[in-house]
Amino acid sequence: EEEELKASILNGYRLSAKKEHARILQRRQIIEHRKEQLEQSQDQREREEVEQQEESKRKAYEAEMARLEREAEERSKQRQLEEHEQIKRRHVRERLDELR
Repeated sequence: EEEELKASILNGYRLSAKKEHARILQRRQIIEHRKEQLEQSQDQREREEVEQQEESKRKAYEAEMARLEREAEERSKQRQLEEHEQIKRRHVRERLDELR
């Protein structure tokens, strides 16, 4: 009878140990899975952040190029106006010289 009791206790211990072991393994799997999910989320956030930074840089570059182009066009127009004014002044001087 004592042997049966020992065997029963031992079997109960083994069963509970197996269940506990299985529970610990399952918990580790859950923790590992959550850890992987967090890493993937972090990686995704970092990729999106890099993409946003690159998009921001691209927009800033395009805006700067557009500004430089506008300024170049404005300088060209101003230069043409000045040349036109110089030509007009020269013609006026030539006409005045002719009249003298």
